Amino acid sequence: MGDFAELNVRFKLKIDTPEEIINLLEYMAMLRTKDPIEIPDHPLFEAQRWDFMLGTHSDPTGAPVKFSIFEKDRSDGSLFICVRSVYKDRGEAALFFDWLYPFIDALWLEFLGYIKYDTNEHPQLIYYTDDGMRFISIKRDETENITKREITFDWGITDVTSQT
Repeated sequence: MGDFAELNVRFKLKIDTPEEIINLLEYMAMLRTKDPIEIPDHPLFEAQRWDFMLGTHSDPTGAPVKFSIFEKDRSDGSLFICVRSVYKDRGEAALFFDWLYPFIDALWLEFLGYIKYDTNEHPQLIYYTDDGMRFISIKRDETENITKREITFDWGITDVTSQT
């Protein structure tokens, strides 16, 4: 099964990222049609939908959602990647960031984007840490006190990384 996931991310790759990784990312975002020569040995590439998760537009609403930009920084030649994609996620998002983590150039606790699943009210926020990627989920409980005419919100933050 799986939920429809809206993936919205923006991050910078390290300058020494191998060309085959960049080519593979372009292929996944459907910016390159030539099949990759070599597929890395990582669980992501055993997943059924790995090859188009960054470039698909399977939104059940029919709204156009595919948006991928790969842009080189003129000052140092590093590559910025910005992706918005909707696809049926069966764990590919977590595997994708596990695979790509060594190539991401980010600061500790840098916000990279979010994943919004159609079955959850709030998105999972994606952060870069020194120990790997963190997926943070926010749960909002709302209570209403009619006698005092007030509404209070109880926000609970859960790190879902350890639950996956």
